[in-house]
Amino acid sequence: MLFVPIELRLRYLAAAALAVLLLVNGSHSARASAPTGGPPAIRVLQQTHRITYGQEIRVTLQAESDAAEITAITARYRPRGPGRISVYAYPAFTPGRSVTASFVIKTGDATYFPPGTDFDIHFELADSAGNVRETAPQPVEYLDPRYKWKHVTRGALTAVYYNVADDQAGRLLDAAAARLPELARMTGAPDGANFKAVLYRTVSEATSSFPRVSETATDRQFFAGFAQPEYGLLVLGSPDTGSVLHELTHLLMDAAVTSPLAAPVPAWLNEGLAVWAEGAGIESLNSRIRSEASSGRLLRVRSMGTIPGTGPGLSLFYPQAGAFVGYLHGRFGPDGLAAVLRRINDGRRVHDAAQDAWGVSLDDVENEWRQSLGAGPLPTPSPTPRPTATPAGAAAAPQATPAPPDDTPPPPAPGAT
Repeated sequence: MLFVPIELRLRYLAAAALAVLLLVNGSHSARASAPTGGPPAIRVLQQTHRITYGQEIRVTLQAESDAAEITAITARYRPRGPGRISVYAYPAFTPGRSVTASFVIKTGDATYFPPGTDFDIHFELADSAGNVRETAPQPVEYLDPRYKWKHVTRGALTAVYYNVADDQAGRLLDAAAARLPELARMTGAPDGANFKAVLYRTVSEATSSFPRVSETATDRQFFAGFAQPEYGLLVLGSPDTGSVLHELTHLLMDAAVTSPLAAPVPAWLNEGLAVWAEGAGIESLNSRIRSEASSGRLLRVRSMGTIPGTGPGLSLFYPQAGAFVGYLHGRFGPDGLAAVLRRINDGRRVHDAAQDAWGVSLDDVENEWRQSLGAGPLPTPSPTPRPTATPAGAAAAPQATPAPPDDTPPPPAPGAT
């Protein structure tokens, strides 16, 4: 038997352990990525997509592996926008050295995505030899392929349009971009956000792309546009500056009020800010509601927490909300409006927020505004009657005190204006 000194045996054991360690680490590295400097074992030949507008986006990938059969493919897609998350999909394919895999992003009905939504799409592929390939994100823009869309950008705002003269689109975008700092100040929105405006030629062409608020609203085309804050974009049925500014204000307001503690912004303030932002001016807005003011038909602000569901209500709601916010803008300035939204973002209800920001109650300010239009003051609430003694054995007469209308709406439908 050959005698080996213990020192040499320890050296042999250490060398063997090091060799095993290097082998294991080298094998893991080979599975994770291609050899340094060489071509990847798995090659992506082509990635394409086909849009069936209003229904789906079908994404297809072609790839091949030199080393072994491709046995696993995972897709990951994420719509761009504040707080959007990635979604995993498992494309259908037949394993092999050369594969074609596809999956579908549903875009209609319960899985509605607005036109202009940008998706970032990744694939991860693996073969039976342990090679893995992850693709760089590829963008897909969801637009109706029937139209030839163009893009133009001014600062933080991009317009996507068709059948509109380039110089007209440029002027519209210049005017909107010039007002953007003022609107950001009025809403208190943070810096750094980018927005997209998708412009249809007519409301009738755009209606099929709007989210479904109600059959009546859709059939009668009550709405000319929608803001989609979760995707940072707006959709319009006509390319005019006022409408872009209106919807852009909704996007800015949504960027300003983000706290989970935030109370819902009442519709009169939300829509009123957007109407005021259109730039018609206080005199123009007042002239549209002066007859209602003189005849006592003005809505009470406390009753304007939600948008009316009928045509006659809508025809008064919007100009009155805009005229009242215009009065607030003149009385307290853009910073005063932003101060109220900051307090709403902290969880305060609008009447408490206004009292704290301005040092005067919203009801008192509303009465001032009504007086400026020649309207009567708000009705004074009747005092609650004191309970009277009830004879023994007699049933007490029911006492009811009407609760004041709640100015805090339920969560609104997405961006309807």
